[in-house]
Amino acid sequence: MLLFLASLGCSDKAENTSPEAPSEEQPTPKPEKPEFVDKNTTMEENIGEEYPDCYYTYFRMQNASQENAIFFISTKMSASGDMIRIAPGEQGTWGQMMEKMLWIDDNDVLVKNLDALGFVQLYFNVPPITEDNYHAITPDVDTCAQYSFFDPMTESQRGTPRDQSAWVLEEFPDRPNAVRWTYRITDKDYKEAVRQTLERWADRDEE
Repeated sequence: MLLFLASLGCSDKAENTSPEAPSEEQPTPKPEKPEFVDKNTTMEENIGEEYPDCYYTYFRMQNASQENAIFFISTKMSASGDMIRIAPGEQGTWGQMMEKMLWIDDNDVLVKNLDALGFVQLYFNVPPITEDNYHAITPDVDTCAQYSFFDPMTESQRGTPRDQSAWVLEEFPDRPNAVRWTYRITDKDYKEAVRQTLERWADRDEE
């Protein structure tokens, strides 16, 4: 106790004899810019539209490449999807809503394993569609990497959208009827799309 009091006395004396340092105002930190800008309606924006008796699987693509991209995703239960265009630094979301049916597999209702997917297509640098420049976007014409989930994954497809470990799965304890999968598109995906496209064109020319 004596030592404690003595130390306090020394501390007080030092404080009384030392000039007070002027206080410096700390600059207000600027809000961080999001890593990716949302191109369309996000999962968070859609939560208010979710029905409690339905199941929602969201797929989000983030464009970390230097190329303009379009992605298309279909599941085995939903063959039709949207083609969503995202520039570098943008992200887009496509979602599937399902009702639980006795004859539908649980994983097809709420996708927690990507075996439920049908196809994923990544297109690159497709010119904007206008009245004067219209064409159907297809792998036969445009630079595209496409992946079928009806076929087993090959070793060369590791790290691509065909590889489930390349995606990030989010589950939400407060919303057990919803999940979100996120894939990040990189320049590696663009190079693979070029390779696949040249291979398709070579096969077409041989026919």
